[in-house]
Amino acid sequence: MPLNILLLEDTDTDAELVERALRRAELSYALRRVDNEADFVRELNDDVPDVVLADYRLPTFDGLSALRIARERYPDLPFLIVSGTLGDEKAVEVLKLGATDYVLKDRLSRLAPAIIRAREELADRERRQRAESLVEQSRRIESLGRLATTMSHEFNNVLMIIQSAATQLERGGDPVIVAQLAKRIAGAVKRGQRITGDVARFTRPAQLNLQPLLLKAWLTSFSADLRSLLGLGVSLTVETSFDDLEVRADQGQLEQVLTNLAINARDAMPRGGRATLTIEEVALGDQKYAEIAFTDSGRGIEPDTLAHVFEPLFTTKPSGTGLGLAVCYQVIGAHGGEMYAESTLGEGSVFHVLLPRTENAER
Repeated sequence: MPLNILLLEDTDTDAELVERALRRAELSYALRRVDNEADFVRELNDDVPDVVLADYRLPTFDGLSALRIARERYPDLPFLIVSGTLGDEKAVEVLKLGATDYVLKDRLSRLAPAIIRAREELADRERRQRAESLVEQSRRIESLGRLATTMSHEFNNVLMIIQSAATQLERGGDPVIVAQLAKRIAGAVKRGQRITGDVARFTRPAQLNLQPLLLKAWLTSFSADLRSLLGLGVSLTVETSFDDLEVRADQGQLEQVLTNLAINARDAMPRGGRATLTIEEVALGDQKYAEIAFTDSGRGIEPDTLAHVFEPLFTTKPSGTGLGLAVCYQVIGAHGGEMYAESTLGEGSVFHVLLPRTENAER
């Protein structure tokens, strides 16, 4: 099939030289020529070319503008600048802006090989993208299989508890035993709700409702809920010297993140311990972040385990779904932030949450 070429060139002589170079290379092609922006955009939209050849400078248009237009519509379209003169600085500029290559008009013998190479590179990219797509599809199917297995196992456990308790309730008996069985059923239902909630949050993340949030005031208030989750055996301290550290965030989703971290910290300290919430300001490059660090004095996390804690469906808990920290990571990422963990065996763990600080917080 002939190569569909769109040529942006205003000079008849130069256009003929381009075609002569293509014929000399015995390249099979069909060429459409334009010399202004309106015609270029129309031809680009009417029939997507296999390659664009563009003069660097025209009376009312230029090759870089044509390049920007083409890249907006077709990011991978081979685009070659064909110019009479192009210094080193301009050559670097056009390549940085996304041109596939450039060919000088006094070296048009390079044109056909450059076109062929650009097409081959595009074909290679498309093959890689297809292969990556198949790998990603395979991973999704594998993840769905793991998710189905996890949910099946977890809900079987929930149903077994309910069934066992219901069977004993049918027999009647001491009111104290009945109350205990009812409590077991309520606990199993709560566990089932937690499983479905984790799955729903991971597969269908809620839309963010971003509002200005002063971290110290919020965490001071929310710490009462966290203390209740941690239990009487775990002390919680909130430390910050920043009264005006502000972010734009979805308060409800951030509370879900800290709730999950508190539950994990509690489970890591079955005999009690200490937890600390620290608020600091950190700078990464030009961006300033508010950092919330949740520290516990628990047993710590094995290095091999630590590398996977944010992966979906990865868990070391007998009754865990492996979605809690994955959801947390997803929520913080949606805020434009970062999340990572550090841990030392026998000493405890620190989970770091970084959120972009709002500009109006800098007073």
